[in-house]
Amino acid sequence: MTPDERPIFATSVARSGGTLLCAMLSAHPELAVASEPLLPLYRSFRNAVVAASAARPRSFDPAAPLSDAYYRADDLAVMDLVREATLAVPVPPAERSSLAAACRARAAHQAPDLAATLDDGFVGSTYLDTIRAVLRRLGDARRRARVGLKDAWHIDCFEAVARSFPQARFIVLLRDPRAAVASMLAVARTDPEQVGDVLSYARHWRRLIAWLLEELATRRLGDRLLVVRYEDLVTRPEAEARRLCAFLGAPFDARMLHPREHAADGTATPWTGNSSFVAEVRGISSAGIDRWRHQLDPTTRRVVELVCGPDMPAAGYEPDETNIRPDGALVAALVDASTRYAAWRTTLGDPSADLGAELLRRALLALDGRTLDDGVLRRAFLFRSAHEGLRAGTSVVPAASVGEVMTA
Repeated sequence: MTPDERPIFATSVARSGGTLLCAMLSAHPELAVASEPLLPLYRSFRNAVVAASAARPRSFDPAAPLSDAYYRADDLAVMDLVREATLAVPVPPAERSSLAAACRARAAHQAPDLAATLDDGFVGSTYLDTIRAVLRRLGDARRRARVGLKDAWHIDCFEAVARSFPQARFIVLLRDPRAAVASMLAVARTDPEQVGDVLSYARHWRRLIAWLLEELATRRLGDRLLVVRYEDLVTRPEAEARRLCAFLGAPFDARMLHPREHAADGTATPWTGNSSFVAEVRGISSAGIDRWRHQLDPTTRRVVELVCGPDMPAAGYEPDETNIRPDGALVAALVDASTRYAAWRTTLGDPSADLGAELLRRALLALDGRTLDDGVLRRAFLFRSAHEGLRAGTSVVPAASVGEVMTA
């Protein structure tokens, strides 16, 4: 078996425990999963798909970050184009050198051994060729026949990847959005560039739920998709490790429970965690699950719950407030955010429009989707199935028993 025959692809929003997931999987003697190496490639893929389409949206900006697609018809159209694409799209020859450099820089943070192999020659004539080259180089660097890639934000690309890799397995990692936002804001002490707009971040978290509800309705990935929660990884690591192994068709190995004892990034340095709050994590710890309750200010918590509150129960999380009414503090926070985070944001950029869109979305949940215009419904929920699933109380969380994958 070559490394690109049965690859693993995982995604999440940032600060959701992705490095822990990669560390646990990479501690297995048969597996290696590189953390966050290819975001520039997925952005380039999106741009190439849009450029090749006769239905290219007029407002599309190839320099924009990967969009959450809420409330913008053009962004929703781009999402649909990417969803129906394949990786056989040609890489623009003029971009190959710059794309290689961007992927090297991205991979250097958490996969330096892989980054060292990403010379300009790894970028092939198509995105499929390029990802295959990355998988093979990762397999050679880590001496594993079964490898994978974990990148944030790019769930839009999962179906295109699935068409090109028919034996691939896909993992979506979730974390309580309040905890993830608290971690993102805390990391500003050491790396301000990782901090983005809270409203944008929350909408990207919500997008994962929408995609999982759509998957439950369509089964496009079927039994090739597994949902994992960070909270379950740290409170019952052995059960989750066994479930991951069963899903991937690998024997359980107890080394997964001790990622600190193994190098997760291909270096000789043991993994010491990736916490925003402590310098070093000793083993797999559940100490940080509720840290957000002390670290997240009440107004920011309300912003997160305004956006994610209706969707949180689908992943087993409960908002503190179920009927948030905007007050002066919440509106002031949205106005303040509209002038900050220029480097990373996907909101509408107008606090009145952003707030109005969120309040409209909540109101739409009280209505039967069959009575609603398709454009209005999709801009607010991305998929009709997401609106239906939230109204029905559908869960996207996997069954607790070992080896079972996501079921409705």
